[in-house]
Amino acid sequence: MTQQANPEQKPVRRRGPGSYSKPYPAMKFEAALMLPRGIAGHGRDGEIRRLTLFKELNRSAESGPSRTLVTSAEKYGLTAQKWPGDFLTLTANGRAALVAEGESQAALAMRFRLAIAQFGPFHAAYENLKGQPLPKGPALKDELVAAGIAAADRNKAAAVFAANLRFLGLIEKIARTDYVKDIAEILDELPPSSVSAAPESSAGETLVAALSPGRESGKAAAAAKLPALHIDIQVHIASTASAEQIDQIFASMARHLYGKES
Repeated sequence: MTQQANPEQKPVRRRGPGSYSKPYPAMKFEAALMLPRGIAGHGRDGEIRRLTLFKELNRSAESGPSRTLVTSAEKYGLTAQKWPGDFLTLTANGRAALVAEGESQAALAMRFRLAIAQFGPFHAAYENLKGQPLPKGPALKDELVAAGIAAADRNKAAAVFAANLRFLGLIEKIARTDYVKDIAEILDELPPSSVSAAPESSAGETLVAALSPGRESGKAAAAAKLPALHIDIQVHIASTASAEQIDQIFASMARHLYGKES
């Protein structure tokens, strides 16, 4: 028996095939940061109505690029959509990504986790390519297909992957050839300050240790080889100084040299 359609039932809107199953974002990480920046700048308590935000950004909320921006920021874990009400919210990762725009080990580790490491094919391709020349054209696309990207998606995935590597500073040109840098080597060149204001700064710090496990012991060994520095201070006290004045001199030295309060 054929089931009759309910005339009052609204048709279900379906997204394109595989729009959420693709193991990579459709937009480069640097561009996707526009959305969390917009929410932080125009929203309240980390959320804002989608239509309001795109009006503030002078963009059409229903255009194809705007929809791609929303889905890509969500794919990176930077934002989330809150239903009902069509609100966009800033996630803990989104807050961390905004704070992690400084130059420190934890900041770079956080960006690397969000832009590369959390996507299996991107991470696998990076691990296979680091320290080597970045393949060009079809060779890079084939590398991503081997890492798990569908052949139909290789063009877009290769463009996003390469753009993310460049944004993170993981591409270095040597003799007119682009090389994929080892992130552990870059971390060694950055100050170790953490992203203290980021909700997930500990995740960035954990990734720092995982990416370069021998760095701390290496730094300790290097520090052990440095020459020691000794400073001698001579204090001349007049013979006419009173006991109270002498006590004040030594109390001042203790406070300024050793941080001790009398």
